[in-house]
Amino acid sequence: MANTILPILLENYLTRLLKDHPNLLFGLKGQVSSIQIDLRIINEKLRENNVAKHHGDDVKKVVDQAKDVCLEVEDVMDTYLTKVVIQRRQKMGIPPGRLSQLISHVKVFRDAASKTRRIAIDIGKHIKYEEAANGTGVAESTAAAAQEHQSRQSRNFVEDDFVVGFDRDMTILVNQLIDPRNSRRSVTSIIGMGGLGKTTLARKIYNKIYKEPPRKNPFLCVAWVHVSQGYNRTRFFLDLLECFNLNYHNLCDDGDLASKVREHLGGKRYFVVMDDIWQTQVWEDVKIAFPDDLNGSRILITSRHKEIASAASPGTPYLLSFLDNEASWELFCRNQRLMFLEEEDRGSDLINLGKLFVESCKGLPLSIIDLAEVLAGQGKTYESWSNFFLDGIDGYSNHRSKWCLEYMALSYNHLPQHLKPCFLYLGVFPKDSEIQTKVLTQLWIAEGFVQQIENITADAVAEDYLEKLIDGNLIQVTSRRGDGTARTCRIHSVIRNFCLTESLQENFFKVQREDGLAVSSKDLKVQSKDQDPASGDKPPRNTETSQQQKKNLEDTQSEDDPSSRPKPPTLTRSNPRLLKKKMEAIQSKDHDPSSGDKPRRNTESNLKQNKNLKEIQSGDHGNRSSSSIIKPRRLSVHCNNLSYYVTWNTIDASSARSLLYFCGQKQIQFDKKKWMRLCHGLKFIRVLSFYNININGELDLSGIENLIFLRCFKIRGSGLIKKIPDSMCNLRFLETLDLGVQVSDCSWPKNIWRMKRLRRLCSLPMKFPEPDDQTRMGKYSTGCNLQVLSELYVEKKTSDFLGNTEFPYLLDLGLFYKGSELFDQSQMTKVLQSLEKLQHLQRLRLSGFINCDRRLYNLTSTLTKVRLYNSSLDSNFLSILGDLPKLLALTMKLKDMGCESDTIIMEEGKFQQLRALKMIGYDIQMWELEKNAMPNLQHLALLGNQRMKALPEELWKRKDLRLVQMSEISESLRNSLRKLEGFTKERRLDSPPADGNPRYLQGMVSEFIINRSNESKARVLIGEAFEFGKI
Repeated sequence: MANTILPILLENYLTRLLKDHPNLLFGLKGQVSSIQIDLRIINEKLRENNVAKHHGDDVKKVVDQAKDVCLEVEDVMDTYLTKVVIQRRQKMGIPPGRLSQLISHVKVFRDAASKTRRIAIDIGKHIKYEEAANGTGVAESTAAAAQEHQSRQSRNFVEDDFVVGFDRDMTILVNQLIDPRNSRRSVTSIIGMGGLGKTTLARKIYNKIYKEPPRKNPFLCVAWVHVSQGYNRTRFFLDLLECFNLNYHNLCDDGDLASKVREHLGGKRYFVVMDDIWQTQVWEDVKIAFPDDLNGSRILITSRHKEIASAASPGTPYLLSFLDNEASWELFCRNQRLMFLEEEDRGSDLINLGKLFVESCKGLPLSIIDLAEVLAGQGKTYESWSNFFLDGIDGYSNHRSKWCLEYMALSYNHLPQHLKPCFLYLGVFPKDSEIQTKVLTQLWIAEGFVQQIENITADAVAEDYLEKLIDGNLIQVTSRRGDGTARTCRIHSVIRNFCLTESLQENFFKVQREDGLAVSSKDLKVQSKDQDPASGDKPPRNTETSQQQKKNLEDTQSEDDPSSRPKPPTLTRSNPRLLKKKMEAIQSKDHDPSSGDKPRRNTESNLKQNKNLKEIQSGDHGNRSSSSIIKPRRLSVHCNNLSYYVTWNTIDASSARSLLYFCGQKQIQFDKKKWMRLCHGLKFIRVLSFYNININGELDLSGIENLIFLRCFKIRGSGLIKKIPDSMCNLRFLETLDLGVQVSDCSWPKNIWRMKRLRRLCSLPMKFPEPDDQTRMGKYSTGCNLQVLSELYVEKKTSDFLGNTEFPYLLDLGLFYKGSELFDQSQMTKVLQSLEKLQHLQRLRLSGFINCDRRLYNLTSTLTKVRLYNSSLDSNFLSILGDLPKLLALTMKLKDMGCESDTIIMEEGKFQQLRALKMIGYDIQMWELEKNAMPNLQHLALLGNQRMKALPEELWKRKDLRLVQMSEISESLRNSLRKLEGFTKERRLDSPPADGNPRYLQGMVSEFIINRSNESKARVLIGEAFEFGKI
């Protein structure tokens, strides 16, 4: 792809430097500003002229040059800043001996500025030349035509097959369309991910209505118009008129055409399908042509974007879901060349194997049809299909690029430029993983993807980016918080495959897996010391490393020789459960186009596909330099054994800006030796995250100060860190510090107040030092910038620096009290009273708190979410929580301790805005809910209560209550549900449903449906057990 996201990323980086760190750009601010301006021009040209696929080779060549220049400028900038920061740490100015070095840097920056200026000019010049040679606007029309062709081709790929699995959807939508109770003209929208079958479902509805005999058809006029990304208002009206057998091609004025449509539809009841809309402006453009004569006219819209549906109608759009396993298998078998499966025994090995294939498509019709087409050419035997799975998984992934990935490219190309890196970044996470949205948005911010907007926090901007991707149906929400925002999400494997493929071409990130590391080590060259682009120094030759690289290359070449490689075993015939385990073991290798893996067998097709993959990896496309491919900017490692990761020397220290480790089910071993290699080998790293690691002994974080550019540092897993070194406080760019392991010395360094950029400070309970005199005088201001502080070890001095507003912008606070320490009620009360000074605090977690005295009257009124863990809850404190005017979610958890009271009373008028209530481990006998308490409750979780016999009757009067989750409850409570007036049905589920939100129930689940007087339904899920840590 000739379009690129690298210029906008670099522009964001330079904008951030110029704004936040201008003092580091001594003598170079002019050159940096010039480069920034040129990048802005380049980005505008890319956006306005849509050069993704539709311009000539000259333009694409210039865009490729822009990619390489962006990487070069970033290297030059970081090399210079490294020297400046080190000199500042040593309190050095610009001594005479260093003046020549400064001059050389000025020259390098001037050269870089001239390159960006030339590229900015060349892009505009080549585009104008093409337009002059081919006609003004030809690029745009060519782009629209190409998009239209691609859209129709991908759509027909689904439509030409039999339709399955839409019977329920069709019934619901048809009933909605012909509902006689609504006489107004109304718009119904079908939305969903690309490839789900929105157009197919709409066509099925259209055919049903169109083919109805006149005496039964409620609509006099029926029309279908395909809109697509290449929308043209004139073309739309002409196509619509043609549906009515009206020809007005002699008219070219949009207003006249709209009038003709309106004139024809006037007084008639009509049904119009507007298929595949990509812009909100479309409905605004055409709605004037559709009269509302109060006769029940209907318009049906299909789109991938919720925003478009909302713009056309205030009603809730119809979100099309994925197919279940039964419908997926039926669709798969509709392929004419797979009809022989009907003659197979229902439990045969071939059928079981095919079903496992289909399940891997995750219910996406486009992917299922594609798979059926591929497997239909593999023969009709179990052996041929199993060999295809072992040998051809790479081939299938490459084949799928031709259909599925190009279909996903329509959504990607439609994204605004600033959302493209955020979308591609989803591919760094392991396949099928559930992604914490907070983790995702924090990484976006640390990577520099989030634009700075005045008076709006970066977190708020990142959450807006996330919602836009969710509304575009590129991300699937798997659970939501009490306030309705997304808690966890995932992406479909087809989308992830697109992210991996596109990122490889962009040199945006590289995914590395354990079984592909040795093969790919030749792609990651060694640089034993930082190469200074200004000085022109070359790294010394490392004979030992070169020999190792040569050996790796020879090993790789031997793997390419079919005669030297053992044939893979055929999957043995077995029972379905054992077969599935074998398949999952193979699938867990998680093929990534960027991993460098090769197929196990070198069939002719696989050799050809592997050759194409090598060409991409070697940079042999578009005459690009191979350096941009062998130096990954971001590296995501998926492995189970850190020691297997060849050596740390395989990572190019001059280029890697991000390193993320996802360690799967088995924790990787991590020790001081590996840590020191990392600190000395990755000096440009900005994001460093480890998930599920196992630390050997006590890890000493000394040396972390070498990671000068570090913005985000995260460790999650098990083990022990010796202490937090004072040298960490020299990391002037650090914004997020998240330590999810124990620290022996549980105290933050005293100089932590000097970390001015620190925004998020998360850990297991740690003690915060008192600010020194310089801090109190305002010389240092870490506390002033902190937005998240958790968990803070509560001491007698805690109330002082909380009450003295050392953290004026704190949004999220976690307080931990260790019960073994002497602390009376008055001191506890003083800590909670000090929170009133935190005027922006929204989320509060209290762990181990004892009862406060009666002098506590209120908490800060800005709180929206409160979590209590092993904390006392008397009637006074519960009343205080009930008076919080913005409280949306309340969680109360007790573990290994009893509840002080047998009764909890929610008083009248309390908790007016509460949406979610979770009581875990509160083994009470009675819960009283008074009138008008919690009137807006939507979600209730009651887990681990064996003594309560019934829920309050008042609870079922809450009109918005939709979901109740319970586990480890008494049989009396279960029976009380069956006796409710609105009880309609009960069924047993083998596992918690996918929409059980959030999903912490385990084992067999009973589902109850309770109808209420307001025509709404409450769903009750009762699990055998629950997972305490997920709540």
